[in-house]
Amino acid sequence: MVGGGTPRTGDPDNFTSVRAGAIAWLTPADLAGHERTYVTHGARHLTPKGLRASAARLLPVGSVVLSSRAPIGRCAIAAAPLCTSQGFRSFVLRTPEVLPEYLHLYLRAATRYAHSLASGSTFKELSGSKAAAMWVPVAPIAEQARIVARVGAARARCARAQALLDGAPALLARLRHAILDAGLRGPWALAAVGDVARVQAGFAFKSAWYRDAGVRLLRGVNVAPQRTRWDDAVYLEPGRAREHSRYSLSAGDIVIAMDRPLIAEGLKVCRIAADELPCLLVQRVARLIVGDAVSAEYLYLYLQSRGFIAHLDARATGTQLPHVSADDIASARLPVPPLAEQREIVQAVARRLGRLARATQLHAGLRGALADVEQAVLARAFRGELGGEVCSARGAP
Repeated sequence: MVGGGTPRTGDPDNFTSVRAGAIAWLTPADLAGHERTYVTHGARHLTPKGLRASAARLLPVGSVVLSSRAPIGRCAIAAAPLCTSQGFRSFVLRTPEVLPEYLHLYLRAATRYAHSLASGSTFKELSGSKAAAMWVPVAPIAEQARIVARVGAARARCARAQALLDGAPALLARLRHAILDAGLRGPWALAAVGDVARVQAGFAFKSAWYRDAGVRLLRGVNVAPQRTRWDDAVYLEPGRAREHSRYSLSAGDIVIAMDRPLIAEGLKVCRIAADELPCLLVQRVARLIVGDAVSAEYLYLYLQSRGFIAHLDARATGTQLPHVSADDIASARLPVPPLAEQREIVQAVARRLGRLARATQLHAGLRGALADVEQAVLARAFRGELGGEVCSARGAP
């Protein structure tokens, strides 16, 4: 069992960013997100002087490093000589009867076991003596190799599945836009948004009027794609709010943020729910008050379409804080079918978006399940449930 160390960071001669002739040095942060089995170096390197000035020791190839604090459980195999900070306990194998890859897999599976041996009040740390006392189930060498191969194949399948899942959000977003665009496509006359709805900009309430309670103010920061967010809410005293009743919002109102209207998640447009009232419209947020030619539900679908988003994107001004005006919103042109057809379009799109929402929920569930697969495979391997023989280890999971 080998510990690590850190030379005095204030001495620039202890560290170097040049790898040639330097000594690879790891900290637990270097293994954050490190899914590979092997590691060759971290972000920084020690000079020979830095190595001599610290408690770090050079580890041979095949050593298994395990982070012992902040957090406990990050693990890799040294594929080149390296040393570590004091945030590691490193296992230098004394016998060829234990494969480094097998021990590495076991330590990945035994994170909870390692945590149970840690101590400390401010933060938990696994001491060298406790790490050395960990029990490891030692299978015959041929069985170790078989377990490593089986688990490696399972991890490769998980990685391929993860790659597919990583591409799913962009595909789901494209499907959503395609559903909206298809619903709005037809041989209907076009009209400007300003001809079928009144675009009302909010009032410039003074920040000195803001309070911690009272009537909520809907600012641009509170508008997100298809939802409101009130984690950063400000309020107006009820008496002052009554003086600005023409900016009072109603249930079902459509609102658009005019500052930075487009974010990675989409256009910041949503509808106001009854339980969010009373609420007042603030400058840089617009409300669309529909007339008789369109339904609010149909207009709301159009405002989420790629056509409307492209219209606003082309007219946004400013680089640090892109902004669109009420006139920019009003000048967009949308197809206007008869009201009966609008209702049919809204219902058809809602059904398709409902199926898409279920697919999105399934995707989220699969990501969560995939995260558990590797630990489940490792646990089965060290219980001997992959077939073959694994010797028991007292106190191990």
